[in-house]
Amino acid sequence: NMSSPNEQVKVRVTTNDIRSITWQNDRDAQFCTNPTCKVKFTFTNRRHHCRYCGLIFCQKCLPNSMIVEDHTEKCCSSCAEKVVCFIKEEYAKSCPDCGEIFTPKIKKRHCWICGELFCYKCSNQKCLISGKSLDVCKSCEQSQLQSQSQSTQKQKQKKPSIIISPFQQQQQQ
Repeated sequence: NMSSPNEQVKVRVTTNDIRSITWQNDRDAQFCTNPTCKVKFTFTNRRHHCRYCGLIFCQKCLPNSMIVEDHTEKCCSSCAEKVVCFIKEEYAKSCPDCGEIFTPKIKKRHCWICGELFCYKCSNQKCLISGKSLDVCKSCEQSQLQSQSQSTQKQKQKKPSIIISPFQQQQQQ
């Protein structure tokens, strides 16, 4: 397994997280927010908001796709270090499960849970995410199934609540 930027623990972003972001006002940004870029915005070099922090960047400085439930949104590199994103293809040289080297002929897909890139045969499992059947890796499918199984067992173990009236309580004493 090759180490990748997604190995540290990262936040899973929800649609509600995105809705709660306050975006920087377009009028307040004449230049890209990235301190190493600072390119001036023009009619052709447009402003783009990071969907996680709300700051404004040029398109070149917004290269990451963070996973938001069943879709992706653009985010800056600083935010990409904090949230689960699709790993960039240039970081993925081989399938983390089977070790197959990626070539132009090898079909590959991202897992919608961990964001890693897998070969087609290692990512052909499906999980229901926000009502959509999406591709996931074997490991994420197993953890989803295990989590669902535990949830089902907990529901079966719950005994129905018995409400005892004050009258019944007095009679039991």
